[in-house]
Order: sequence, then structure tokens, then C-alpha cells
Amino acid sequence: MDANWKEFEIGPAKKGKMHVTLCRKGNIMIGAAAFDRFGRPDAVILMYDEEKKLIGLRPAHPKTPNAFPTHGSKNGRHRVVRANRFYRHHELFVERMMAFINPRMEGAMLVLDMNDMRPVGKK
Repeated sequence: MDANWKEFEIGPAKKGKMHVTLCRKGNIMIGAAAFDRFGRPDAVILMYDEEKKLIGLRPAHPKTPNAFPTHGSKNGRHRVVRANRFYRHHELFVERMMAFINPRMEGAMLVLDMNDMRPVGKK
């Protein structure tokens, strides 16, 4: 019997690696390590570079106009930004949960590249 082996190219999760996903319902999930590096803000301002397809999250005070709160989870240290209006406005729809491969910090801003994502979990 001939097997058609295919190597799993993602590998195990690295401790401390920033993990950020976006789901089809319009939520941005920021993993605990990414949230720590991001400075643990209570709210963020969402920004978008349409030409480069980059999403920027800038820390903000919760009372800042246009600030989206970061919501905690009951059983984890990650945070969620409910950004459905942002997604609809910029037509950033995805069919399933997607992880940003290389989220990065540029100064105080968390930068997410829509051109650099991979699917997460089952279809």
C-alpha cells in the first residue's frame, strides 16, 4: 500500500508568539501573549490601509470617540474586539476563522496583514 504523506508545515505553537485571529462574525481575537505585548489596553482605535490591506489597532482610552472596547473571556487570558461594523464598512469578509501569520508591533500599534493569513480549525 502506497501512502501519500504530506508534511504538516505549521509546526507546534511557540511559547510567547503573538497569536491574532479574525472570525467571520467580525471579531478580532488577540491571544494572551499578543495582548501583553500590546500593553493590555481597555480599548482600541481600528485603522485600515486599503491599498496594503493592513489593519491597525491603536491603544485608546475607553471614552475616546470611535474606541472599541477589548472584552475579556471567562476561561482565558485572550481579548476580543467586536469589530463587525469595521468589517462591514471595509468589506473584509472571511468565510472561516483566519489567523494572522505574522502580527507585529509598530510602535504602539498592532499591525495585522490581511495578505498574510491562514485558516484555523476545521471548515
